[in-house]
Amino acid sequence: MKIDIFRNNDIFKYLTQFNNVVLEAASSIKYTPDNNYDLSKNEASYWFNPENIRYTPMTPRNAYYPEPHPIQFDEKFCLEMHSANYTTLFLVATLYADRKNILFEDIGAGLGQLSFYLSKLGFNNFSFVDNFTQLPRIGLDTMISHIKGICTVNQLTEYSTVCNLIQYPVYPKRINSNNIVYLFNKIEKTKEKAWVSPALELACSNYPCDWLPSTFSELCVDEDEMALVYCRKDKLNEFRDKLKEYQI
Repeated sequence: MKIDIFRNNDIFKYLTQFNNVVLEAASSIKYTPDNNYDLSKNEASYWFNPENIRYTPMTPRNAYYPEPHPIQFDEKFCLEMHSANYTTLFLVATLYADRKNILFEDIGAGLGQLSFYLSKLGFNNFSFVDNFTQLPRIGLDTMISHIKGICTVNQLTEYSTVCNLIQYPVYPKRINSNNIVYLFNKIEKTKEKAWVSPALELACSNYPCDWLPSTFSELCVDEDEMALVYCRKDKLNEFRDKLKEYQI
């Protein structure tokens, strides 16, 4: 199923009024153009610089890599976040319009812009996941200070409903025992199957999600193929019905 997430652009246009907050929060970090950064000095990879977002290649969906996808320069990408996150924002706003208290999990959260914008749509429960190897923690903490809601960092629970996984190739390894153990020190694929939150219903990624269990199915892809979307099979008909008017 292919959908046009910009068919009704009201969501994105409404959120542009909050762009300045993102830019101000991002200004607390110094971005180095050559990736020779020192986290202890609040320096970060150019990847997180809002001024560089449109010029950052999104992989592996980008056929033009290592150059940015030409579509990223379209004015419809009007928010201060990477293009692949627009699909997630649209789907959460559309599929969960009547469930604003879902736990939204952003893996490789970076500055946390996506959750910030979702909070401005009334969502209020966020779980941020990052290993802070390219960005100092202060960057995310600054953005969190602008979010009204419950926010946790690297505290995984059984209750995440939606997972966003952009520019991170694999789901972080989790071990479900008496206590949930979360390991984020490696990104390499392992033979062990990732433990997935029992509450998870929707997963968005720009990488194929081969870590998902057999209870999940492909739901859709956006028109520009910036992100792949999967959902739990028992939610497939419900979600496709809600997306019917956006189908191409």
